[in-house]
Amino acid sequence: MPKMKIDFAGFARHEKKLIKRVFSAAKKPRCAVCVVCVDEQSITALNGKHRQVDAPTDVLSFPTNETPFLGDIAICREVMERQADDYGHGQKRELAFLALHGLLHLLGYDHGEEMDKLTEETLTRAGYERKL
Repeated sequence: MPKMKIDFAGFARHEKKLIKRVFSAAKKPRCAVCVVCVDEQSITALNGKHRQVDAPTDVLSFPTNETPFLGDIAICREVMERQADDYGHGQKRELAFLALHGLLHLLGYDHGEEMDKLTEETLTRAGYERKL
């Protein structure tokens, strides 16, 4: 098995390459994930079903207990595009951030300083550092 196997759905070729790049920078052990691009209606339904929040969100992670498959990551393109505009750092960085954020949740990280630090270090290694 390669270092990381990634199955994709709904992403353009350049987006797949971007996600592979940031996942490679994460330097994680052999594992597999599925990354799916969904629309706002779908992410709202998933958010309602799994988090009891009737609103769209940017990314959701669905971990499994099946080694080496870590789980699924759903990213909403519309929310990603709006956030990229709001944060002023472009869609490439936002997609890299969301994909990595989902992966870190699959790896067991919770929101906080450790996750934030690891996120910024990994994005910088992958070439998507925050521009201030």
